[in-house]
Amino acid sequence: EINLKKLKGKRIDLMPSTMLTMESFSKKLGFKNSDFEPVYKINELSTDLYMAFSNKTSDAIVNKFRKSLKKLTANGTIAKIMAKYPNVK
Repeated sequence: EINLKKLKGKRIDLMPSTMLTMESFSKKLGFKNSDFEPVYKINELSTDLYMAFSNKTSDAIVNKFRKSLKKLTANGTIAKIMAKYPNVK
């Protein structure tokens, strides 16, 4: 949030961020998404997301998560959520 304020205030010229983070912080801070423009994709930092669980998390919880995620993907819920954020790939 601090760097987004600096970017808006022209105290910095550039900051790395995901589109989802920019949209979320912009909304929280009362900025418009159109106040900012993506100018360069850092491929080395653009990776798939992973869910990490503690070693102490039971297999039952991990399996329940996997099953739920699979269900949300199959029934279109994930696609509906992602459609709300068209700049996120």
